[in-house]
Amino acid sequence: MTTPPAPPLIPGPVHPPVAVSLTPEDQEAIGRVAFAEAGNQGADGLAGVIFTILNRLHGGQWGATVPAVVNAPGQFEPVMRAGGTWSKLPALTPGQAVEYDTILHLVLRGRASSRPALSLAVSSSSVHEAAP
Repeated sequence: MTTPPAPPLIPGPVHPPVAVSLTPEDQEAIGRVAFAEAGNQGADGLAGVIFTILNRLHGGQWGATVPAVVNAPGQFEPVMRAGGTWSKLPALTPGQAVEYDTILHLVLRGRASSRPALSLAVSSSSVHEAAP
């Protein structure tokens, strides 16, 4: 008997799909946190952080706004190291901004490939199995 292949990465929008309206400040916060958290992990790592932030925003457990989610105590190590606020993280370089903008728009359109997650440490493919 052979073992079935692992499920593929789940391409798709925020899980579950929701309409997301992001202000310029929200977009900047997500970008700074994404690059501080996963800037050395390529597009998949950046998309994973973006999915995580948007899923947490949708869930409401970590806050009702993007700044509240990314500044939630103990959630994003670079934010904690920067004094607990995303605005103290380095601004994106022009090249990073282009990369981030592309990935964010792919995520929001459901065309990025990443596992929906509430935590970057989650290895399951289901948001509902992720622990806060």
